[in-house]
Amino acid sequence: EVGRSTEVLVLHSLPRTHMGSVIAHELGHFLIHQWGFPDLPDQVEEGLCELLACTWLTSQAGDPYAEYHYRLKLTNQDPIYGEGLRAALTAVGGNHEFSVQLFDFVRQHGHLPKTVGPR
Repeated sequence: EVGRSTEVLVLHSLPRTHMGSVIAHELGHFLIHQWGFPDLPDQVEEGLCELLACTWLTSQAGDPYAEYHYRLKLTNQDPIYGEGLRAALTAVGGNHEFSVQLFDFVRQHGHLPKTVGPR
């Protein structure tokens, strides 16, 4: 099937924190595929995946590299990854944690909501 992979490759020399955020991001793609999402605009899919990466990064309390990498994601000017993340964060009211409500909404509607309300 075009565009589908069965493995995630991560560079051997990545720092642990960076590797964790890459794996979290790629896990997002896996979940989107496994949970039967419709084809999503790139900005929506990458925004959800970046939100998962940020969830992992913020769980690394006290790790200055995680804090730095998180800030880089928040200020990323890329129209797909950066804007997608900011749209996903807006949808969850700025909360950087994984939101089942958000994923359910996107699976049902194929786009990000303005907000998914209280968690």
